[in-house]
Amino acid sequence: WQYGVFVGMNQVNGYDFWCCEDEYYDAATRGLIRNRSLGKAEEDDAGVRLEVVNDWYKTEGEPLLEETQRIGVPTQEITDSYIFDFEWTLKALDEDIVFEKYKYGGVSARIVGEMTELRRLTAEGGTEVPREGDQIRSKWVSIAAPVDNLGKWNQENWKTFAYAGLAIMDHPD
Repeated sequence: WQYGVFVGMNQVNGYDFWCCEDEYYDAATRGLIRNRSLGKAEEDDAGVRLEVVNDWYKTEGEPLLEETQRIGVPTQEITDSYIFDFEWTLKALDEDIVFEKYKYGGVSARIVGEMTELRRLTAEGGTEVPREGDQIRSKWVSIAAPVDNLGKWNQENWKTFAYAGLAIMDHPD
């Protein structure tokens, strides 16, 4: 499995771009994503910005989409976390694009940790949600797991129990 923040989609004009070249998916519908360029990389007093362009190909080798990822890490004086912006754009090339309904996809995150110890919170009430919460639409979602997958949370250690995680927020624009 991949861990971290990543992008993947299933059922894009009938092609799967979640686990490219993974035997789990039928070879007849497995799409392929290839990096075209590492574009602009800039650093100044405001922070660091990076642009990456990828091409999404059909199984037959024909281009379907152009993907642009823009990542910005502003200068920060925070010592216990990082803030970054991630802008993701898909551009149709030669045909209309249909994103069929699927239970997951898009900008995604997977963190290390026991599923029983994961904490999930969403904008809709900000309360803990069930295991299926990783597939709930929300304006924002926060997930966290025990650091290094060590220990179990309980009433005796809750004040010192270390969790690490991330929050993903959809930009209002």
